[in-house]
Amino acid sequence: MQKPDPASIPTAPGVYLYKDTRGRVIYVGKARVLRRRVLSYFRSEGLPAKTRAMLSHAASLDYLTTTTEKEALLLEASLIKKHRPHYNIVLRDDKQYVLFRCNPRHPFPRLEIVRQARRDGARYFGPFTSALAARETWKLLHRAFALRRCTDRAMKNRVRPCLYHFMGQCPAPCMGLVTPQEYNVNVRQVCDLLEGRSAELLHHLRTGMEAAAEALEFERAALLRDQIRAVERTVERQAAVLPGGGDMDALGLAPGERGLALALVFVRNGAVTDGRAFYWPGLSFEDAPELLWSFLAQYYSQVTPPPRVLLPWLPPDLETDPALDAAPPTDAEHVSAADQAARSAPDAPPSGPGSRADAPPAAPSAPPASAIFPTVVSAAAATAAASPEALPRPALGERELLEQTLGDRRNGPVRLVAPQNADDNRLVDLAQGNAREEAHRQERGGAQDILTRLGAALHLPGPPHRLECVDVSHTGGKQTRVGLVVFEGGRPERGQYRNYAMPDSGDDYATLHAWVSRRLE
Repeated sequence: MQKPDPASIPTAPGVYLYKDTRGRVIYVGKARVLRRRVLSYFRSEGLPAKTRAMLSHAASLDYLTTTTEKEALLLEASLIKKHRPHYNIVLRDDKQYVLFRCNPRHPFPRLEIVRQARRDGARYFGPFTSALAARETWKLLHRAFALRRCTDRAMKNRVRPCLYHFMGQCPAPCMGLVTPQEYNVNVRQVCDLLEGRSAELLHHLRTGMEAAAEALEFERAALLRDQIRAVERTVERQAAVLPGGGDMDALGLAPGERGLALALVFVRNGAVTDGRAFYWPGLSFEDAPELLWSFLAQYYSQVTPPPRVLLPWLPPDLETDPALDAAPPTDAEHVSAADQAARSAPDAPPSGPGSRADAPPAAPSAPPASAIFPTVVSAAAATAAASPEALPRPALGERELLEQTLGDRRNGPVRLVAPQNADDNRLVDLAQGNAREEAHRQERGGAQDILTRLGAALHLPGPPHRLECVDVSHTGGKQTRVGLVVFEGGRPERGQYRNYAMPDSGDDYATLHAWVSRRLE
């Protein structure tokens, strides 16, 4: 791609989109100053290999300006998710993780499983990457602590207790069989457990069990015993890593032979609760700074961030370019700055009645010196430019910009920090170990190995590139449908998923035969 005309590139913050000859977006980036950032791609040397490859396929360039750098960051993450450009760091696993929700403002709170946190005053616990494990924990908590399971609407319309009440797993607040004060004792115990305060809860339960046994209340003692076992089963896999408690996420990076892996460890109330790993083939450690910034922006656009995010190191700004900083501005930039300063000068003529604006037009005068010699600025303009009101606000770095954006999402401060003590180093080591395991798993037993084994099992000349998987569903032989999902190169192609309406039939094999005939046509 040829270098664009600098005068055609805006100087405002915004987003730039490189497109190929077919008009497809192949790269999306953001910039504090679009002109400076875009021109940095056309230096004679010092460009990464990935950037050179992207420019060799780019045919055109579009811009979307924004009013602030924060808007540019949010727009970039939205466009990457929409277009999934080939040369961007794309977070392909963008599903919402499972959370527990408890609304303390309700007289009889209910523990729900949700996939998105909202600013509704409720308390959220998680995230949990495994929905199956979260649901098992949810069932375990309900068996140990009697809480209602029905929705608010169902609770209002009940005329008799549900089955769970007779199983001893619901105190039937719908029928007024428990007071809010008695009910919320269990709610507080569940919240303490989910917040990691299991030691205090276990001590309280054991004390109550011993007191009930001494009072010969054996049924109550057995109930408390079962609660203790449930709590121990819930927290037995959690490893305390922060003596003082606290919430944070820790990131680790590890290069593989053919790509780069990133692992995320969730720490809640001083205990590791879960983790997640990602892998990008074709990346090297040279791409680590862009990977970290892009991952944080995309991942936390859907997940509420904790107050502290621990990075293996603080990568440099993507827009930090000493060569560009040292380069003199263009003539257009000089003229714009001089004109802006002149307009804000104290000796500028006032407007309104009685001012020189009402006077007859004067004879044409010579052009200002700044128009002929762009480097010359009048003393009045220099004074105005030096005033606090005229000084430009300092540009935000990647770290400050992300912290502000994530803080808005969390509705509280968020800090991106490097390891500062032995506990932080231990967490980063844990995350990096998980990243190394993910790289090893992807490169040794990943999708390509599965495709190779599948090709051998089907006696194909090589690994299959495209897989079409179908399934039949119907309701008693009516409303028969065939669903199709497509994989190419071991990755799902969701844009090619289809749903076929077929003749009504209760015979799945006959329906599949008819679908294959239709598909082959």
